[in-house]
Amino acid sequence: MPAVSSSPIATLSYHLGALTEVPTASRRSPLEVLEQAPDPRRKRGVRHRFGAILYISTCAVVSGSKSYAAIAEWAADTAADTLAAMGITAPNASTIRRALSAFTGDGFDTLIGGWLTGRVADARARHGGKARRRAIAVDGTAMRGSRSGDGRARMVMAALDHDAGVVLGQVEIEDKSNEIPSFSVLLDTIDDLEGVVVTADAPHAQCEHAEYLRGRGAFYILTVKLRRSAGVGW
Repeated sequence: MPAVSSSPIATLSYHLGALTEVPTASRRSPLEVLEQAPDPRRKRGVRHRFGAILYISTCAVVSGSKSYAAIAEWAADTAADTLAAMGITAPNASTIRRALSAFTGDGFDTLIGGWLTGRVADARARHGGKARRRAIAVDGTAMRGSRSGDGRARMVMAALDHDAGVVLGQVEIEDKSNEIPSFSVLLDTIDDLEGVVVTADAPHAQCEHAEYLRGRGAFYILTVKLRRSAGVGW
């Protein structure tokens, strides 16, 4: 039986399928988006654009790369044609490691989430966006392969567009914490919640969360679990 591919390209293509009808004039390429990232490196000795390193790393990981060396190898294999045509030269593994180590995951998520939110909004507008109320699901999950030793896996909480199946934003849940404090932090990354239905599971059935959503002009559907103690329901 052939080995299962480690590349998430097929999954990514499926999730972005709903966005293919966005007008060309309103599209920005991922490279254009990532070029907006502030460069956390010292200016001295910089040879490669920071946005280009983020772009290379994203493409390489989507293609199955799982280490800095693998990202650099992917870049070297691609540099002669595709990357060269985009004005990008291939950095080595140590350059990639230093650049990515200095950049926060939340910064990357904010850029990509904002881009995808715009793409979803454009796609909805083409299909008469107001005909169906927009809905966003909020949920937390463990990142596969992120467990180290006896520690817990790294946790993230994401906001997912129900219709498009696209992640509009995500934030990392701090160690020794849980999803609850990250709820408003995550939704603050989404500019417009007016009239949106936000769905979430039982941990988010909190008065503070409901008040936050009302303040943003959103509706909500929150799962409530009933607990019984000494014959009394709650």
